[in-house]
Amino acid sequence: STNEPTSGSVVRSVTTLSTSCQWPWRPMRHRSAALRAKGWLAFARKIEPRLARLAHVRYVDVEFPVEFFRDRGLLLMDTEDLDELVEATGGAIAATKWFNNPMNPKLDEEAEKAEVDAKWERVDSIVSAQEGRVPLGRVLSSEDGQWTFVLVIPQIKFTDVQAGRDFMGRLEAEVAAAHPERDGLEVRFAGNLVTFQEQQSTMIRDMTVTSILSFVLCILVVAGFTRRWVAPLAVGLPLIAGVTWTLAFARLAIGHVNVITGFLVSVLFGLGIDFGIHLFLRYQQEMRFAGLELGEAMVKCVTSTIKPAFTAGATTAGTFLAFTLAEFRGFSEFGIIAAVGVMLTWLAAFLVVPPLMIIWDRSR
Repeated sequence: STNEPTSGSVVRSVTTLSTSCQWPWRPMRHRSAALRAKGWLAFARKIEPRLARLAHVRYVDVEFPVEFFRDRGLLLMDTEDLDELVEATGGAIAATKWFNNPMNPKLDEEAEKAEVDAKWERVDSIVSAQEGRVPLGRVLSSEDGQWTFVLVIPQIKFTDVQAGRDFMGRLEAEVAAAHPERDGLEVRFAGNLVTFQEQQSTMIRDMTVTSILSFVLCILVVAGFTRRWVAPLAVGLPLIAGVTWTLAFARLAIGHVNVITGFLVSVLFGLGIDFGIHLFLRYQQEMRFAGLELGEAMVKCVTSTIKPAFTAGATTAGTFLAFTLAEFRGFSEFGIIAAVGVMLTWLAAFLVVPPLMIIWDRSR
């Protein structure tokens, strides 16, 4: 039903299909007229049962039962044609009743009979024209006839990234095993499932590049400000831990990332690094200016910093939680992950930085 055209005419192009179909289907391109007539259909019929046996396949469509629609053409009439048929049938019935009415004087019986026959001939012509019409061809093809579509309808959600990736892997392997190139056919995959997989791959690639770039820039700023090479280590490790925990939470709680939540890593690098910086610098102040011992300096550093840092983190997390009220799913998921991520980077800073600094100072 997702491929049924709204106008009632045959689906016109690949673009129309790809916007209306939410399932993966594979177009086959014909490289010659002979292959279009024989090769592609033979290949499609050969591959259909193999694809239908794949896990999570609901059904596969290669050829449509045009005879079924042809025999039931009257049930598929357009509204305008149906109105015309109703009007013609009503007129023919009324004329027949009057012709057979005993009260009809039949002043010109032959003319009246010819009028009745003409009305019924109009009805027959409308019915005959409709019975020969089919709302779709035996196969789905592009407007230029270069591509023919074999619909593979899965039983999985196209937003399930891993399930979709596994399904597409099995589908592509099965098609490749049938060797379409031997028949001179070019096979491609299209549909929302394929598009979503491509979007995910692009998003992950972009997210990786931006995350690495933002992390490196943050570390360079810290190193330049503190002028100590241990500072990037002390600040960077808890930041990586917090972001990793956040991604694990997103995987367990939501199961995927979208275009908006995909760039959350860069956001967390910028927000979460504050906790480690404040903790590291306060420890340095207690050691250098207050003259405290190693243990005392760390205790005072943590006790005087943890509450303000928690307040700052909770405020930021609360702001992100406001996104959960949005109807758009991307914003609501972003709000949940971002709020949890801020608090996890706060927790990572106070779990990692103190023991890391103590180990470092004792080893010197």
